[in-house]
Amino acid sequence: MHYADACRELGVNTNCSAAEAKSAYRKLVRQYHPDMHDGSDESSKRFQKIQAAYDTISAQKPQLRNVAAAPKASPATAWPGNRSPLATPVKGQDVTGALRVNLKEVFTGTTAEISFDDVEPCQRCGATGAEPGSIWVPCPPCQGMPSSRCEWCGGEGQVPEDSCTVCGGCGVEQQMRTVRVAVPRSAKEEQSLRVRGKGRWGLKGRGDIKLDLKIDKDPVFTRSGDDLERKLDISLLQAVLGGEAEVYGLDEAPYRIAVTPGSSSGKRFRLAGRGLYRAPAGDERGDLFAVVSVQVPETLTERQRQLYQLLLEAEADAD
Repeated sequence: MHYADACRELGVNTNCSAAEAKSAYRKLVRQYHPDMHDGSDESSKRFQKIQAAYDTISAQKPQLRNVAAAPKASPATAWPGNRSPLATPVKGQDVTGALRVNLKEVFTGTTAEISFDDVEPCQRCGATGAEPGSIWVPCPPCQGMPSSRCEWCGGEGQVPEDSCTVCGGCGVEQQMRTVRVAVPRSAKEEQSLRVRGKGRWGLKGRGDIKLDLKIDKDPVFTRSGDDLERKLDISLLQAVLGGEAEVYGLDEAPYRIAVTPGSSSGKRFRLAGRGLYRAPAGDERGDLFAVVSVQVPETLTERQRQLYQLLLEAEADAD
């Protein structure tokens, strides 16, 4: 294409400045880009003429050559030189998932470590994907119509001519990151834990960590709100005659219970203030309930059998 024809195609004078040619080119690109016309043949042909005209003018104006000499790429996956897609996130993503703890950890409060895939800005290029000193050219896939969905420029509309030799142009380096998350004392099942600014990295800050708390079933204690319940095994004679029994709380402290005579299985003894903490701070606690379970002996000595027989006969005489 001749220079004069190129100027007419862009609608500029033959003595136009580089800025005027660039402005006219961008205006026409926005108007006739195939994406704006569903890829119609007419718009595609006009777009190709506009591009050819700008290339012709760029050859005559050195100050435009760095911008006009962008390599051509049809599909976004066919970038010349094996350049990696720009992977620098603008906003850091949240890390979501579930965190499992046990009842003892809920009682005392704890910290847990979670690991996740993350990125950090490339130290050589500062997350730009550009080799230091490289010039910037229009993004070939965008062709002057920047789109935030473009994987090469991320909506910037331009890319470096030379990709970073460390990250290959993606702007970031992959890493595995580990963060400690505090589980508050008295946490509840399905409670959401949120740690702000500790998630995945992004140019405008890190995302958050959002975890749903899962509490494993305890083999000894059953939880009901801030109260705890556990089984209290007593012998048949203790159930009949009463006496003292010892039970351990979740705090591993032994507590003594006065078992009243005639205590059947299922009877509950309340130990006030020996359950879970009601709040992350403070000393107020729920209650601990010991539920009687009468243990019947499976084997007896001859002497024990005789005594139980006497009790049975005495019970019959009483009737």
